Amino acid sequence: MSVCVVGRGLINTCASAVSVEMGACRFPSLASLGATLPTGGNARPSVQELRQEWWAACGSENGPPAWPDWESLGGRGKQQSLHQPAERAASQVGESGAKPLSPYDRTPIAELAEDRGARSVEHVLPRSRVNGSAGGRAENDPNAWVVASRTANSSRGNLPLVLWDHPDMKTVNSKGERVLVNGEAHFCPPLASRARLARVWVYTRATYGSIDSIDSPSAAQRENWDNIVSTMQDSPPDKYEVSLANTRRSSPRRWANPLSTTTASAWLDDARVSDLETLVFN
Repeated sequence: MSVCVVGRGLINTCASAVSVEMGACRFPSLASLGATLPTGGNARPSVQELRQEWWAACGSENGPPAWPDWESLGGRGKQQSLHQPAERAASQVGESGAKPLSPYDRTPIAELAEDRGARSVEHVLPRSRVNGSAGGRAENDPNAWVVASRTANSSRGNLPLVLWDHPDMKTVNSKGERVLVNGEAHFCPPLASRARLARVWVYTRATYGSIDSIDSPSAAQRENWDNIVSTMQDSPPDKYEVSLANTRRSSPRRWANPLSTTTASAWLDDARVSDLETLVFN
């Protein structure tokens, strides 16, 4: 399936920091001061200052806590870190509303809980895209995972995700499918799942962008940033997402994705979304 995406382009400019010498005095260039020049009367925060503010919204301005290493995390650890909290949240929500579903093939999480051999931990930002073949802190964070069936996890592989709405990609099959966007293969999940996946994808990049070496987003993801934001705005966290985030916030590490809470709009309004963009793409 070939899809032509018309989106918003990003233009990157680069100025060298050339200093000017006058007598015995040496003055820095404007380019070297660009990160701190005032904008509208206020100093522009650096990327690291923005990241610390984001970290504070997650739980601590000092950065994410230490999670158990993924490579040493056995089945019991994955059960405690993801499956138990997810099943508990799904059970609580399912008593009073629709049953929460896994994001790719829309299997009820309660069903996956009954068949443990069929479920898996899905890294929304694939492990192979973090620090190459080396381990990274992002892969250890349960906030960066979702419950998925083994079949769906395998179908997605490590392809970049379509995280936005598009007229030609509204009706993919119920298990998601591979599509070409601007000539590059992507995995297109069902439309109903894209906002939730986008929140995890944005969280992982914003949280670990200065900690791990993370591959750049695909060209289509960059071009469709505004559309990704619109998807998250139009489909706020549901009760399952909020319940799971609250569980993590009340755990000993007290760390959760702020986009999956009832205060998610604070980072998605017009005043802050450019800050979030800076964190995702830097």
